[in-house]
Amino acid sequence: MVEGQQGIFNWAAMDRTIAANARHRIIAYAGQLPSWVNSSNLLASYTQFVQALISRYPNQLAAIEVWNETLVR
Repeated sequence: MVEGQQGIFNWAAMDRTIAANARHRIIAYAGQLPSWVNSSNLLASYTQFVQALISRYPNQLAAIEVWNETLVR
C-alpha cells in the first residue's frame, strides 16, 4: 500500500520494483483503495494518487490501469 494514510506516501516497494525492471516500461495498476477513502473524497483522492504516481515515475510507466469495475463502498 503506497498511501496508507491520506497524503503520506511510502514508495519503497514501488521504487524497488521500478528499479528491478529499469530496462522495461511498466503498466501500473491503481485499483485498490485504502480504508480512509470514502464516497466524499473518492475522485479527488484517486486523482491525486495517480498524479503522484505519474510524477514519481514519468519515464518508467508505459500506462496506468485504472478500475474497470463499478466501485461500491
